[in-house]
Amino acid sequence: ESAWVAGFPAGDVLAVCAPFTTTAGGKEYLWVEVTRWQEGGLSGRLATEPNAVSGLHKGDSLNLRQSDIFDYVYRSAAGAKTGNVTRPFR
Repeated sequence: ESAWVAGFPAGDVLAVCAPFTTTAGGKEYLWVEVTRWQEGGLSGRLATEPNAVSGLHKGDSLNLRQSDIFDYVYRSAAGAKTGNVTRPFR
């Protein structure tokens, strides 16, 4: 976490997957590309279009709690990739 609070290296991408409540009361897991990580939470843009969450669209700015993160994918500018154990990040 402390490395992310300091800032992302140029060209690196960090995305996190988090649950959002659907209109039917269930959960839909969506990817958020992180733009800033502060202690206890993060800010980013929605990287996937929701299927069942009303009021959200790909590209929307969001704030998430660190405790909501379900999965992550980190892709370095050099092409190395870590995380992403639950489903593909586009």
